[in-house]
Amino acid sequence: MEKSYSESYAAAGVDITAGYEAVRLMKQYVARTMTENCIGGLGGFGGLFELDCTGIEHPVLISGTDGVGTKLRVAQYMNKHDTIGIDCVAMCVNDVICAGAKPLVFLDYIACGKNVPEKIAEIVKGVAEGCVQAGCSLVGGETAEHPGVMPEDDYDLAGFTVGAVDKSKILAFVTKNGSANSHTAILARSMNIPALVQADVELKDEYDGMLAVVDGFEGTFYIDPEAPVLADLLRRKEEADQAQAELEQLKGLDNVTTDGRRINIYANIGSVEDVDKVLQSDAGGIGLFRSEFIYLGREDYPTEEEQFEIYKEVLSRMGGKKVIIRTLDIGADKQVDYFDLPKEENPAMGYRAIRICLTR
Repeated sequence: MEKSYSESYAAAGVDITAGYEAVRLMKQYVARTMTENCIGGLGGFGGLFELDCTGIEHPVLISGTDGVGTKLRVAQYMNKHDTIGIDCVAMCVNDVICAGAKPLVFLDYIACGKNVPEKIAEIVKGVAEGCVQAGCSLVGGETAEHPGVMPEDDYDLAGFTVGAVDKSKILAFVTKNGSANSHTAILARSMNIPALVQADVELKDEYDGMLAVVDGFEGTFYIDPEAPVLADLLRRKEEADQAQAELEQLKGLDNVTTDGRRINIYANIGSVEDVDKVLQSDAGGIGLFRSEFIYLGREDYPTEEEQFEIYKEVLSRMGGKKVIIRTLDIGADKQVDYFDLPKEENPAMGYRAIRICLTR
């Protein structure tokens, strides 16, 4: 067993040595979940997993997080801790499975009043069993000892999972938050996925497994619709598919009105990958390259060379057609941690976008 000589942790009531022992005891259970895609073992700052995209033309990652709620009290009252982890995994992976994804990795978080290595290992044993049943790998986790905050015999358990699905299998999605201009909505439009944001509906657990229909044109959401309603929705879908098929026939023709006026129809993109759809749609050019997507989802600024290569590839693939690049739209609802922007009462009118560019 490793020993900790940290006086700071000891003074705070945290037993680092117990943490090392818990990791040693749980390794045998975690090993059951490992596959050839897992890189390294437990104990690092992050879990490494090599993504295998065989059979997935356009992979999309879907994540989910959850806890087990008051079922923890049952486990504690019965002093049985090796099954509650199965429930924790199920609560998380069920969410990504409902979106059509295959769960790939799982991470757990255990907060406890006192780290008893044998108890922590029993909890992780259940988590590992849940991962085996779900077909995902337990690539990491965290055990946080909270002396003076939680009773010594108390603990809480939560988890986080990531799964992958082919974009073609994402049929629609509904969120209670966001806006029509949020990045989620923008991506949904670029991917041609029906979406409903800021939905005024209660998303209940009992809806799992029921037929759901999202009407992106009307902004409505149906759960288990009655036969006449479903028949009408299917009819409207068929009409929309027919209209799309008719538009496909116009590809390659000049965009000219009946009075001879030429109209340029451009597309908006957020990445190099979006150029494929621009070319497939026979757009006259790119009306807006949302350059903020180059910055989002990163931990540090993209280098000048990285940005140059991205813009160069887009211009090259567009073959001389016009490409309009937005300078930068960071700030307000598009926050990036490493920009370290000040908090403002009205960020939409504050230090953002072109104002950032003019000062940097």
